[in-house]
Amino acid sequence: YKQDWVKNHRRYFSLAGLTIQFESDLPITENTFHDDLKKFIVEQPGEEIVKVYHHFEIPSVDTSKLGKVIKNEDPWTFYQHEKFGISAMRDNHGELFHFVDISKDKRTAHLYHQSTEIYNNGNLHLLTYSLREVAILAHTLIDMNACYFHCSAFIYKGRGFVFLGHSGAGKSTMIKLMREHVKILCDETNIIKREPDGYKVYGTWNHGELPDVSADSAPLAGLFVLKQDSINALRSLRGVEIVANLVARVFKSIYTPELWQKQLEFFEDIAANVPAYELSFDKSGKIKEVLDSFLEEQ
Repeated sequence: YKQDWVKNHRRYFSLAGLTIQFESDLPITENTFHDDLKKFIVEQPGEEIVKVYHHFEIPSVDTSKLGKVIKNEDPWTFYQHEKFGISAMRDNHGELFHFVDISKDKRTAHLYHQSTEIYNNGNLHLLTYSLREVAILAHTLIDMNACYFHCSAFIYKGRGFVFLGHSGAGKSTMIKLMREHVKILCDETNIIKREPDGYKVYGTWNHGELPDVSADSAPLAGLFVLKQDSINALRSLRGVEIVANLVARVFKSIYTPELWQKQLEFFEDIAANVPAYELSFDKSGKIKEVLDSFLEEQ
């Protein structure tokens, strides 16, 4: 019975070396997950695991016992209790739709849902419904020397290229310009991780305009802050500029002083060890020549 239950109710997903164990009270079917997510399914868990459980009945919640409010991000409200961990609530005019209970070590999350409709409809794009996974995974990832960033990334000639910039800066455009020559990781969210042999970039399933995603990874060639221009050129960035751009593009989580301090130290290490540039580009496609020259000089 136990083996059958696990087969029908549990899946493992791998993200930058972190295993997310997805478990549901309702059976998992062929239609439960979107094809983007299916690319990240693995047969067995790795050493680092975060467990996400889905239940389909809202528990009785006394907000006075959840601790202090640490974040309001409509429609979510986040609470932190010094003994029990973090809780999140999503409601609509007082009616509780979702309740999330995250353990103090951030390794286990129980998600309670009012309805089975979203789950039964299938085609899930996220393992945590409308709550971004980063809210749960960021703490464990930083302990693994890894972090989510709002960026686009691809693999070109075996090396990983990460493109940073504000909304509209050209992150998806850069991928379109190089599409025929690269392996796309993701145009919206990627993970940078320090491995024993250096920094790598990993794709995620959280895409934006372009649906192409990949679970692949590659050694990080460099960081490129985008600037749409009439020329195609690189300008080296200093450490303080690199850190400022990483701070601006890190995916926001449920911050604690400890997490923020660890991330700042991580950003400083990236700035000291990864080449970073301002990348001016136009839409002619000549940017490929700039990237080729950059690789030749590496």
